[in-house]
Amino acid sequence: MAPCPCRVAEAEAFLEGKSPDEALFRAAASICSEAVDLVDDIRAEASYRRLLAGGLVEEWGLQVLGERT
Repeated sequence: MAPCPCRVAEAEAFLEGKSPDEALFRAAASICSEAVDLVDDIRAEASYRRLLAGGLVEEWGLQVLGERT
């Protein structure tokens, strides 16, 4: 998606101090999808990369919830 990992300060601020649940991670995923600046290239369109970025955040959040149970 990008040559190196990036932080999304808006998502970090949104998550800060909140109790984790599925809805919280879905909202954070949406924030990440909208915040990342991606480009189309021969490998993938920016819209697909944006979908992946949000999906990775949501998947990570669901894994965190699974480990807490």
